[in-house]
Amino acid sequence: ILGDPALYARCVAGGARAAAAYDWDRHAARYHVLLRALLTPEPPAPAPRQLLVCDIDNTLVGCDAALGIFRRWRSRQAGLAFGVATGRSFHSAMAVLEQQASPRPQVMITSVGSEIYHLDANGVTFTADAAWRRTIEPGWD
Repeated sequence: ILGDPALYARCVAGGARAAAAYDWDRHAARYHVLLRALLTPEPPAPAPRQLLVCDIDNTLVGCDAALGIFRRWRSRQAGLAFGVATGRSFHSAMAVLEQQASPRPQVMITSVGSEIYHLDANGVTFTADAAWRRTIEPGWD
């Protein structure tokens, strides 16, 4: 890197982009929001009548303006459960959703469908679907 000025410049620019994406103040503010949600739980939502499931990359995220429109639309959909299905791991998917301030899904289908997580009643934490794990577990190394 030190011997190649063009590569060095790309690495410096990449580092600046990464630092901007993982801003500490934004990270701390997000945790404050989550802590407030845990301390003041919302009343239970009515049972949904419909379910919308989408992918993350270039579907839910990828266009900030469209995600803003989706956030506003989603906030008005009381009878609609929202889910994400992705090839990403749970933690990778959650990191992207948090960074993009996506609406919190009620269900996460991750790792190419091999794991399912449900949003707990507190609206903050997720629990792995043990029944799904037992269903797909037999015969796997």
